[in-house]
Amino acid sequence: MKIDDVARLYNCSVAKIRIHLKDGKIPGRKIGRDWVFNLHELPKTIPATDNRATALVLNDGTEPLEAGDVVIDPMTKAKIEKEQAQAALKVIELKKEVGELTSASEVQAAAFKVGRQVRDLILSIPQKLAAEIACETDPHKCELLLARELKEALRVLTGHELGNG
Repeated sequence: MKIDDVARLYNCSVAKIRIHLKDGKIPGRKIGRDWVFNLHELPKTIPATDNRATALVLNDGTEPLEAGDVVIDPMTKAKIEKEQAQAALKVIELKKEVGELTSASEVQAAAFKVGRQVRDLILSIPQKLAAEIACETDPHKCELLLARELKEALRVLTGHELGNG
Protein backbone atom coordinates (compact mmCIF):
# COMPACT_ATOMS: atom_id res chain seq x y z
CA MET A 1 0.00 0.00 0.00
CA LYS A 2 1.39 3.41 -0.95
CA ILE A 3 1.08 6.79 0.74
CA ASP A 4 -1.80 8.03 -1.44
CA ASP A 5 -3.80 4.89 -0.59
CA VAL A 6 -3.26 5.54 3.12
CA ALA A 7 -4.38 9.15 2.66
CA ARG A 8 -7.57 7.88 0.99
CA LEU A 9 -8.20 5.43 3.83
CA TYR A 10 -7.95 8.20 6.42
CA ASN A 11 -9.76 10.68 4.16
CA CYS A 12 -6.97 13.23 4.44
CA SER A 13 -4.11 14.68 2.39
CA VAL A 14 -0.80 12.98 1.60
CA ALA A 15 0.92 15.89 3.38
CA LYS A 16 -0.95 15.05 6.60
CA ILE A 17 0.11 11.39 6.32
CA ARG A 18 3.74 12.52 5.90
CA ILE A 19 3.45 14.60 9.09
CA HIS A 20 2.13 11.58 10.97
CA LEU A 21 4.96 9.45 9.53
CA LYS A 22 7.53 11.94 10.86
CA ASP A 23 5.79 12.00 14.25
CA GLY A 24 5.84 8.18 14.36
CA LYS A 25 2.06 7.90 14.56
CA ILE A 26 1.88 5.79 11.38
CA PRO A 27 4.28 2.87 10.76
CA GLY A 28 5.73 2.72 7.27
CA ARG A 29 8.83 1.57 5.42
CA LYS A 30 10.69 3.47 2.76
CA ILE A 31 11.69 1.29 -0.20
CA GLY A 32 13.59 3.33 -2.73
CA ARG A 33 11.72 6.61 -3.06
CA ASP A 34 8.32 5.19 -2.08
CA TRP A 35 6.72 4.73 1.31
CA VAL A 36 4.96 1.39 1.75
CA PHE A 37 2.51 0.43 4.46
CA ASN A 38 0.95 -2.72 5.84
CA LEU A 39 -2.78 -2.28 6.24
CA HIS A 40 -2.78 -4.48 9.35
CA GLU A 41 -0.18 -2.26 11.06
CA LEU A 42 -2.06 0.99 10.55
CA PRO A 43 -3.67 2.41 13.72
CA LYS A 44 -7.46 2.62 13.82
CA THR A 45 -7.25 6.25 14.91
CA ILE A 46 -4.60 8.93 14.80
CA PRO A 47 -5.03 11.64 17.46
CA ALA A 48 -5.47 15.22 16.31
CA THR A 49 -2.22 17.21 16.06
CA ASP A 50 -3.71 20.52 17.22
CA ASN A 51 -6.94 21.96 18.62
CA ARG A 52 -8.42 22.66 15.17
CA ALA A 53 -7.74 19.21 13.70
CA THR A 54 -9.89 16.14 14.13
CA ALA A 55 -8.66 12.63 14.76
CA LEU A 56 -8.20 10.45 11.69
CA VAL A 57 -10.20 7.21 11.66
CA LEU A 58 -9.34 4.18 9.55
CA ASN A 59 -12.01 1.82 8.32
CA ASP A 60 -10.55 -1.36 6.87
CA GLY A 61 -13.94 -3.04 6.50
CA THR A 62 -13.79 -5.03 9.76
CA GLU A 63 -15.65 -2.52 11.96
CA PRO A 64 -19.23 -1.24 11.58
CA LEU A 65 -19.40 2.03 9.68
CA GLU A 66 -19.83 5.29 11.53
CA ALA A 67 -20.22 8.84 10.28
CA GLY A 68 -17.01 9.99 8.59
CA ASP A 69 -15.62 6.48 8.00
CA VAL A 70 -14.08 5.63 4.65
CA VAL A 71 -15.28 2.47 2.89
CA ILE A 72 -12.68 0.43 1.00
CA ASP A 73 -14.15 -1.01 -2.16
CA PRO A 74 -13.05 -4.55 -3.15
CA MET A 75 -10.93 -3.29 -6.08
CA THR A 76 -8.98 -0.90 -3.84
CA LYS A 77 -8.55 -3.63 -1.24
CA ALA A 78 -7.21 -6.01 -3.92
CA LYS A 79 -4.83 -3.28 -5.13
CA ILE A 80 -3.61 -2.72 -1.57
CA GLU A 81 -3.00 -6.43 -1.04
CA LYS A 82 -1.16 -6.68 -4.37
CA GLU A 83 1.09 -3.75 -3.44
CA GLN A 84 1.79 -5.29 -0.02
CA ALA A 85 2.81 -8.55 -1.70
CA GLN A 86 5.04 -6.67 -4.14
CA ALA A 87 6.64 -4.79 -1.24
CA ALA A 88 7.27 -8.08 0.58
CA LEU A 89 8.92 -9.48 -2.55
CA LYS A 90 11.14 -6.39 -2.81
CA VAL A 91 12.23 -6.90 0.80
CA ILE A 92 13.10 -10.54 0.02
CA GLU A 93 15.03 -9.51 -3.11
CA LEU A 94 16.93 -6.88 -1.12
CA LYS A 95 17.83 -9.40 1.59
CA LYS A 96 19.08 -11.79 -1.09
CA GLU A 97 21.20 -9.05 -2.68
CA VAL A 98 22.88 -8.14 0.62
CA GLY A 99 23.52 -11.81 1.42
CA GLU A 100 20.94 -12.32 4.18
CA LEU A 101 19.17 -15.04 2.17
CA THR A 102 20.52 -18.06 0.33
CA SER A 103 18.72 -20.12 -2.29
CA ALA A 104 17.56 -23.61 -1.40
CA SER A 105 19.70 -25.12 -4.16
CA GLU A 106 22.84 -23.49 -2.69
CA VAL A 107 22.00 -24.87 0.76
CA GLN A 108 21.37 -28.34 -0.70
CA ALA A 109 24.68 -28.27 -2.60
CA ALA A 110 26.59 -27.22 0.52
CA ALA A 111 24.89 -29.92 2.63
CA PHE A 112 25.72 -32.56 0.01
CA LYS A 113 29.36 -31.46 -0.03
CA VAL A 114 29.61 -31.67 3.76
CA GLY A 115 27.91 -35.06 3.78
CA ARG A 116 30.35 -36.36 1.21
CA GLN A 117 33.32 -35.08 3.26
CA VAL A 118 32.00 -36.80 6.39
CA ARG A 119 31.44 -40.07 4.52
CA ASP A 120 34.89 -39.99 2.89
CA LEU A 121 36.71 -39.27 6.15
CA ILE A 122 34.88 -41.97 8.10
CA LEU A 123 35.35 -44.56 5.35
CA SER A 124 39.09 -43.80 5.22
CA ILE A 125 39.62 -44.70 8.91
CA PRO A 126 39.73 -48.51 8.51
CA GLN A 127 42.34 -48.25 5.75
CA LYS A 128 44.51 -45.94 7.89
CA LEU A 129 44.30 -48.12 11.01
CA ALA A 130 44.12 -51.68 9.64
CA ALA A 131 47.85 -52.46 9.97
CA GLU A 132 48.19 -50.88 13.44
CA ILE A 133 45.11 -52.58 14.86
CA ALA A 134 46.08 -55.95 13.37
CA CYS A 135 49.32 -55.86 15.40
CA GLU A 136 47.60 -54.84 18.67
CA THR A 137 46.44 -57.38 21.20
CA ASP A 138 45.38 -54.89 23.88
CA PRO A 139 41.72 -53.84 23.37
CA HIS A 140 42.35 -50.55 25.23
CA LYS A 141 45.12 -49.58 22.76
CA CYS A 142 42.78 -50.44 19.84
CA GLU A 143 40.15 -48.19 21.38
CA LEU A 144 42.68 -45.34 21.77
CA LEU A 145 43.80 -45.71 18.13
CA LEU A 146 40.19 -45.54 16.93
CA ALA A 147 39.38 -42.58 19.20
CA ARG A 148 42.47 -40.70 17.97
CA GLU A 149 41.57 -41.22 14.33
CA LEU A 150 37.90 -40.29 14.86
CA LYS A 151 38.92 -37.10 16.69
CA GLU A 152 41.27 -36.23 13.85
CA ALA A 153 38.47 -36.73 11.30
CA LEU A 154 36.13 -34.53 13.36
CA ARG A 155 38.84 -31.88 13.73
CA VAL A 156 39.32 -31.80 9.99
CA LEU A 157 35.56 -31.54 9.41
CA THR A 158 34.94 -28.78 11.95
CA GLY A 159 38.22 -26.94 11.60
CA HIS A 160 38.61 -26.95 15.39
CA GLU A 161 40.84 -28.66 17.89
CA LEU A 162 39.01 -31.19 20.07
CA GLY A 163 39.81 -31.71 23.75
CA ASN A 164 41.34 -34.91 25.09
CA GLY A 165 39.18 -37.46 26.85
